[in-house]
Amino acid sequence: MEDHRVTLRVCDRRGRKAIHEKVQEVVYLRDDVFAVQDQAWGDGDIFAEYSCSPGVVVDRYKEGFRWKTLISLRATRHAGDHDVIRTRRVILNGFTTSVCNFQTQIDHPHRSLSIGVVFPSGRLPRSVSLVEQNTRRVVELSSVHEHLLPGGDVEYRWSTQKVKLFEAYIIRWEW
Repeated sequence: MEDHRVTLRVCDRRGRKAIHEKVQEVVYLRDDVFAVQDQAWGDGDIFAEYSCSPGVVVDRYKEGFRWKTLISLRATRHAGDHDVIRTRRVILNGFTTSVCNFQTQIDHPHRSLSIGVVFPSGRLPRSVSLVEQNTRRVVELSSVHEHLLPGGDVEYRWSTQKVKLFEAYIIRWEW
């Protein structure tokens, strides 16, 4: 079981540069784990930059519409060991349309999920919603989910303690 926090920061008013950051607290359930897999998809150059900690990227390949990044942990983990795995990607030209989506896919158990998008002060969204793809549940994000950040940027963040396995959680916005 683990906690999962993912954030997209749209860096400019035209959506030409964004930073995707993911932090997952992991407790290994079996012995002899030496690599983990990260997945990514989307529009634009989704790997303009990529970094991870712990570990190093040793392979990247496409499976269907998703890219899989294999991360060598550089040490063997055993059942009960704990890590905080961080990934950071710069995305170029990925959020340039009037309606955009930011998604995370749940493919293993999590205790909690927090997903958010930070919008630049010069271009705030007209509407923001959270979509649970499989259940087709839609929640309009309101001022309860909105946080003014230093410098005038605005973050919309949604969280749950009831994470559904194999669900896709999508933040959709219009601007």
